[in-house]
Amino acid sequence: MRRRYRSYLRRKEESRNIKKAIALMISTIAIGLLIIFFGLPAIINFSSLIANLRKSNTPVEANDTTPPITPRFSSLPEETNNSRIELSGSTEPGAFVTIDYEGKEQEVIANANGIFNLIITLKEGENIIKAYSKDAAGNKSAEVAMISIKFDNTPPEFEIESPKEGTTFYGSKQRQISIAGQTEIDSQISVNDRFVLVEENGAFNYTLTLTDGENKFNVKAMDAAGNSSEKELTLFFTP
Repeated sequence: MRRRYRSYLRRKEESRNIKKAIALMISTIAIGLLIIFFGLPAIINFSSLIANLRKSNTPVEANDTTPPITPRFSSLPEETNNSRIELSGSTEPGAFVTIDYEGKEQEVIANANGIFNLIITLKEGENIIKAYSKDAAGNKSAEVAMISIKFDNTPPEFEIESPKEGTTFYGSKQRQISIAGQTEIDSQISVNDRFVLVEENGAFNYTLTLTDGENKFNVKAMDAAGNSSEKELTLFFTP
């Protein structure tokens, strides 16, 4: 009788393990398909949403009048050449974060660690971003200080004023020359990957020594948003 009972328990345990294995396999396949069709960030946000919805179903204290923490954004660029950027930061776990940019409002839920993420599309020029948090009891945080992000994807303009392309220099006294020009304010200039001092008005001047024969120079300008433009300058020197 004991043997039959033990055999019955063993079969029941094996059946339970098989069901668990099948359920795990189905879950793994389902997650894989979701990642393929929707991407990993969407799955993470969905999981966070489910967790926070479960948390929101718990009773709210009637006397809760304490506002949540004001959202704190992670480091954001002042200027960028990418129209889509990710806003990430922290606040009270489970709080609803409302982000206002250029009159558009979007809401995202902070996860169990208080972290929130949202990808927004910037318009050309200056973009003003504001945000606040609200908890399940309806308490609203103070609004975060306005943040300005400039979207600029236009390469900077610059001119090489002297010397002119193809100029030939003669004699030892002309071996040392200066490449001078003008660029946009707040842009950087490099000559053959060596950074050049740019004045506040955008003027630049780089002194160098020519070698015998052909001398090639790559002059590159880069603005604060990361856009760049470049020009080739070829000069000749005859001793």
